[in-house]
Amino acid sequence: MSARFWSRSRFTFHLKCDTLVNNMSESFNVVIVEEREKPIVTMLEDIRASLARDWRTYWSAASKYEVMCGLDKFVVDLVAAECSCRKWQMSEILCPHAISCITFKGLDLKSYVADCYKKDAYLKCYQGCSSSNLLQQKTITKLAI
Repeated sequence: MSARFWSRSRFTFHLKCDTLVNNMSESFNVVIVEEREKPIVTMLEDIRASLARDWRTYWSAASKYEVMCGLDKFVVDLVAAECSCRKWQMSEILCPHAISCITFKGLDLKSYVADCYKKDAYLKCYQGCSSSNLLQQKTITKLAI
């Protein structure tokens, strides 16, 4: 079987799905197994702390930045909307490295979100639909017992 069917490195950028399988929720559940037993606010704070990374952002060129965390290093180009991790190009959903650069520069995250993920696109998809069109109400007659 050709690698273009199963390897993320061979995916085109035209697709807007960044997952091969649906094991993300299971992986997340393994990480938060202890936190699930805590009160909601404590649980959310512990999950936030475990997911947060110490991303360090450095300006590299006109619109390019280097983002480092430990030994990991990524190059982000805000003008081209590209990151060397390729997640941003694959799904047009901001990767953590791009978010780090955008917040480092003090820019608005919403302006970097693809139009297909915005509220206007969602509303346009369902324009003309109403609950009365989608569900037909049926009258129920009472049975004499």
